[in-house]
Amino acid sequence: MKSAWQIRACSPARSCVLTEHAPITEVRSELKWKLDVNKQHYALALLAENGFTNLYPVRRIFSVYYDYPNFRFFREGEEGVVPRSKLRIRCYKSADQLLQSGRIEIKSTGMSGRTKYSLSLTDAAVRQLPAYLQLIYHHYRTGVLRPITLVNYQRRYFANAEGYRATVDTDIQYSRVVRFDRRGLVASTSVRDPDSVMELKTPMQTAPLDFGDNLPLTRMRFSKYNESLLKTEYLGGLAFERR
Repeated sequence: MKSAWQIRACSPARSCVLTEHAPITEVRSELKWKLDVNKQHYALALLAENGFTNLYPVRRIFSVYYDYPNFRFFREGEEGVVPRSKLRIRCYKSADQLLQSGRIEIKSTGMSGRTKYSLSLTDAAVRQLPAYLQLIYHHYRTGVLRPITLVNYQRRYFANAEGYRATVDTDIQYSRVVRFDRRGLVASTSVRDPDSVMELKTPMQTAPLDFGDNLPLTRMRFSKYNESLLKTEYLGGLAFERR
């Protein structure tokens, strides 16, 4: 399936079209690194040394994450449970445009990689989802899932000739969602993360991410949603502590 981002049709030397949404379905392998301020420029230099060049203009991303009242998605992420899933609404304009131009994204993590489904808010192709994700979507539509946090950040996009993609996220901000409905979004004062995140991605049917094993950086499992609950310290009177 051709990506809406046209990544496979582009090389770093060619101009690429950046659309407002991700591919409808994308299966990929991912590696992540959390970078403190002192390592951000070093990481960018490593990308350049390995043939990565800018793929798209920098843009800001806004995501509202949903969870169950018992914070099932959060707990499964902290425990590293597989398979696990999460649901968010994402847009690339502003937090005020989430309901107008955002898309529902459901991510499913399994033993062999991650699958992301991107669906329209008004005409969701629910039948494209596996049955267990259709249930999650149904819980979103019926209000069983509730909006929990707003995360926004600046993203830079890179690619190399081997088909690897990389993103570097900076100025990451976390807020608790007070209200998110047709009347609009109300969120708490944001908490800024001093660190950035670098992510290396490739479609599952292409080269494995062996390249990432050779980078002199410490890899880690990282979730912006989970980090948002930990950074904002509480939600609904429930305190979170990193294990």
